[in-house]
Amino acid sequence: MDLTSEQVEQFKRDGFIILDRIISDETVSRAREAVERCFSGEYGCDRRPAEVRRELARLEDGEAKIGQIVHGRLLDTDLWEIMGGPTIGRLIAGLTESPLISLTEDQLFKKPPHSPHVAMHQDYPYQTFASNADLTSCWIALTDVTPETSPLEYIRGSHTWPTAPFPSRFSDGGDDHYMEAADPIRPDGWEDDLVQVIVPAGGGAVHHTKTMHGSRANTSDGARVAIAMHHAMESCRLRTDNYPWHESMWKGTREGGLVANEFMPVVYPVV
Repeated sequence: MDLTSEQVEQFKRDGFIILDRIISDETVSRAREAVERCFSGEYGCDRRPAEVRRELARLEDGEAKIGQIVHGRLLDTDLWEIMGGPTIGRLIAGLTESPLISLTEDQLFKKPPHSPHVAMHQDYPYQTFASNADLTSCWIALTDVTPETSPLEYIRGSHTWPTAPFPSRFSDGGDDHYMEAADPIRPDGWEDDLVQVIVPAGGGAVHHTKTMHGSRANTSDGARVAIAMHHAMESCRLRTDNYPWHESMWKGTREGGLVANEFMPVVYPVV
């Protein structure tokens, strides 16, 4: 994907950019099938360290709760290839103008019909391994997104705000809890400019790690399926005093080193 200078400036100014096409239709189909496998408990190629290998909770048909799997790329060869491939790595490098990009984490999402809100939050407070906020997130829809299917929603310019607290009702709250984490850090006089990510399958968005984002309830009769990836720039280095996952996930890394190893691959430049 060739980015324009205007798109790069928009990303820096707004804290996000929305793109109608990030991956091809063929890749969407591969990723969607892989996500469904993972939510069914089928792991085609488990790359997780032995210490953390366990069966994850399945998402049963008819459940209205939100399905989320962390590190799905470690469970499925197709997801590993798609998330670690050159397309997404080049996109993140182009937007951040960083000479090196590593893939630190991913999440698989399935929001069934009538499932609840995901509260507004920043990704940065959860990334306790990071020496600074030189991080991004890439969210890709695997189903067409409409206003009714719980689109991702951003507060434009909120990447300039202080670090937010954790929401108390992350994925089981309602309207009363949606802005809970944003309210204490919103600058005086700020008027929120809310932007929804309405894209076809294969489209999505990239946002800065401190950009406030969430999604409201899925009021449709269909599931909204998506994947997300978190990336570190070369200037983001590792802190070893507060790992967010089991220490075995950090094999081969060191204090002040790149946030990259066999589980967190470098995705740009392409080797």
